[in-house]
Amino acid sequence: MLEALLQGKADPSQIAQFAQRTAKKKIPEIIAALEEHPMSSHHRLMIRFSLEHLRFLEDQIHPLDEEISNQIREAGYEKQWELLQTVPAVGEPDAATILAEVGPDPQKLSAKST
Repeated sequence: MLEALLQGKADPSQIAQFAQRTAKKKIPEIIAALEEHPMSSHHRLMIRFSLEHLRFLEDQIHPLDEEISNQIREAGYEKQWELLQTVPAVGEPDAATILAEVGPDPQKLSAKST
């Protein structure tokens, strides 16, 4: 949808057809919003800058994730990390966060609080 807006060639109804998932239910509202507020060249420029910045941040995240994985392995917490990932909806990043917050042995944490 953003790419179509940036190109400025499609009309509001064509752009709205790019809606996905729950946004599909809002196609009439999307069309109305696009008709009421046409994109200016300034808007397009700001969206381009925002998208470029998001791409830059995404490029930075991957090496950080790799470094976190390496640090977990070097610390010897790989088994705990893998075990945490068996919890439903807990992936690698979430498991790493839990390890960072709780540590590799949650039993020691509960012993400290009693």
